[in-house]
Amino acid sequence: MNYNIIPILGVSAFLYPVIYYKSYRSFIIFLNGILYHGTNNSIFKYNAVITNIILISYTSYLYKSSRLLGMLGSFMYISNVYLCNKNLLNKNQGEIFHVLGTQWILLIGLLNSLKEKNMIHSHLALKSF
Repeated sequence: MNYNIIPILGVSAFLYPVIYYKSYRSFIIFLNGILYHGTNNSIFKYNAVITNIILISYTSYLYKSSRLLGMLGSFMYISNVYLCNKNLLNKNQGEIFHVLGTQWILLIGLLNSLKEKNMIHSHLALKSF
Protein backbone atom coordinates (compact mmCIF):
# COMPACT_ATOMS: atom_id res chain seq x y z
CA MET A 1 0.00 0.00 0.00
CA ASN A 2 1.26 3.45 -0.88
CA TYR A 3 0.53 5.88 1.95
CA ASN A 4 2.18 8.83 3.69
CA ILE A 5 2.23 8.34 7.46
CA ILE A 6 3.38 11.87 8.42
CA PRO A 7 0.45 13.70 6.75
CA ILE A 8 -1.97 11.02 7.98
CA LEU A 9 -0.87 11.71 11.55
CA GLY A 10 -1.07 15.46 10.88
CA VAL A 11 -4.58 15.38 9.45
CA SER A 12 -5.71 13.24 12.40
CA ALA A 13 -5.55 16.44 14.49
CA PHE A 14 -8.72 17.51 12.64
CA LEU A 15 -10.59 14.92 14.72
CA TYR A 16 -10.40 17.27 17.72
CA PRO A 17 -12.85 19.83 16.24
CA VAL A 18 -15.03 16.98 14.96
CA ILE A 19 -15.38 15.62 18.50
CA TYR A 20 -15.34 18.86 20.51
CA TYR A 21 -17.31 21.19 18.16
CA LYS A 22 -19.12 18.62 15.96
CA SER A 23 -17.52 20.41 12.99
CA TYR A 24 -18.63 19.24 9.57
CA ARG A 25 -15.84 21.25 7.92
CA SER A 26 -13.24 19.49 10.03
CA PHE A 27 -14.76 16.08 9.27
CA ILE A 28 -14.64 16.77 5.53
CA ILE A 29 -10.97 17.85 5.78
CA PHE A 30 -10.12 14.78 7.87
CA LEU A 31 -11.90 12.38 5.51
CA ASN A 32 -10.38 13.89 2.36
CA GLY A 33 -6.94 13.93 3.97
CA ILE A 34 -7.15 10.28 4.99
CA LEU A 35 -8.42 9.27 1.55
CA TYR A 36 -5.63 11.09 -0.27
CA HIS A 37 -2.68 10.56 2.07
CA GLY A 38 -3.75 6.96 2.67
CA THR A 39 -3.86 6.05 -1.01
CA ASN A 40 -1.88 8.68 -2.96
CA ASN A 41 -4.68 8.54 -5.53
CA SER A 42 -4.61 11.61 -7.80
CA ILE A 43 -8.42 11.85 -7.91
CA PHE A 44 -8.51 12.05 -4.11
CA LYS A 45 -5.70 14.62 -4.23
CA TYR A 46 -7.57 16.99 -6.53
CA ASN A 47 -10.81 16.40 -4.64
CA ALA A 48 -9.04 17.35 -1.38
CA VAL A 49 -7.37 20.43 -2.90
CA ILE A 50 -10.58 21.76 -4.49
CA THR A 51 -12.64 21.04 -1.38
CA ASN A 52 -10.04 22.72 0.84
CA ILE A 53 -9.99 25.81 -1.40
CA ILE A 54 -13.77 26.04 -1.03
CA LEU A 55 -13.65 25.50 2.75
CA ILE A 56 -10.82 28.01 3.25
CA SER A 57 -12.70 30.59 1.16
CA TYR A 58 -15.96 29.97 3.03
CA THR A 59 -14.32 30.10 6.45
CA SER A 60 -12.23 33.18 5.65
CA TYR A 61 -15.26 34.99 4.25
CA LEU A 62 -17.49 34.32 7.25
CA TYR A 63 -15.01 34.44 10.14
CA LYS A 64 -12.59 37.34 10.38
CA SER A 65 -10.50 35.53 13.02
CA SER A 66 -9.39 32.93 10.47
CA ARG A 67 -8.49 35.14 7.49
CA LEU A 68 -4.79 35.67 8.17
CA LEU A 69 -4.23 31.99 8.98
CA GLY A 70 -6.19 30.97 5.86
CA MET A 71 -3.91 33.11 3.70
CA LEU A 72 -0.78 31.93 5.51
CA GLY A 73 -1.73 28.24 5.25
CA SER A 74 -2.50 28.65 1.55
CA PHE A 75 0.82 30.41 0.96
CA MET A 76 2.64 27.64 2.83
CA TYR A 77 0.88 24.99 0.70
CA ILE A 78 1.88 26.73 -2.54
CA SER A 79 5.44 27.19 -1.23
CA ASN A 80 5.68 23.53 -0.29
CA VAL A 81 4.46 22.38 -3.71
CA TYR A 82 7.01 24.65 -5.37
CA LEU A 83 9.90 23.51 -3.14
CA CYS A 84 9.05 19.84 -3.62
CA ASN A 85 8.66 20.19 -7.40
CA LYS A 86 12.08 21.88 -7.58
CA ASN A 87 13.55 19.06 -5.44
CA LEU A 88 14.60 21.55 -2.76
CA LEU A 89 12.83 19.42 -0.13
CA ASN A 90 12.95 15.63 0.05
CA LYS A 91 9.75 13.62 0.64
CA ASN A 92 9.97 13.60 4.46
CA GLN A 93 10.88 17.30 4.64
CA GLY A 94 7.96 18.13 2.33
CA GLU A 95 5.57 16.10 4.44
CA ILE A 96 6.72 17.73 7.68
CA PHE A 97 6.49 21.16 6.01
CA HIS A 98 2.95 20.25 4.88
CA VAL A 99 1.83 19.18 8.36
CA LEU A 100 3.35 22.10 10.27
CA GLY A 101 3.00 24.81 7.62
CA THR A 102 -0.31 23.92 6.03
CA GLN A 103 -2.40 21.45 8.01
CA TRP A 104 -1.80 22.79 11.49
CA ILE A 105 -1.90 26.47 10.52
CA LEU A 106 -5.22 25.89 8.80
CA LEU A 107 -6.40 23.82 11.78
CA ILE A 108 -5.73 26.79 14.08
CA GLY A 109 -7.66 29.02 11.66
CA LEU A 110 -10.56 26.55 11.68
CA LEU A 111 -10.52 26.41 15.49
CA ASN A 112 -10.56 30.23 15.61
CA SER A 113 -13.59 30.26 13.32
CA LEU A 114 -15.39 27.68 15.47
CA LYS A 115 -14.72 29.73 18.61
CA GLU A 116 -15.91 32.88 16.82
CA LYS A 117 -19.03 31.03 15.67
CA ASN A 118 -19.75 29.92 19.26
CA MET A 119 -19.29 33.50 20.51
CA ILE A 120 -21.72 34.79 17.86
CA HIS A 121 -24.32 32.17 18.80
CA SER A 122 -23.82 32.83 22.53
CA HIS A 123 -24.24 36.57 21.98
CA LEU A 124 -27.41 36.01 19.93
CA ALA A 125 -28.79 33.65 22.59
CA LEU A 126 -28.18 36.29 25.30
CA LYS A 127 -29.94 38.93 23.18
CA SER A 128 -33.04 36.74 22.84
CA PHE A 129 -33.52 36.68 26.61
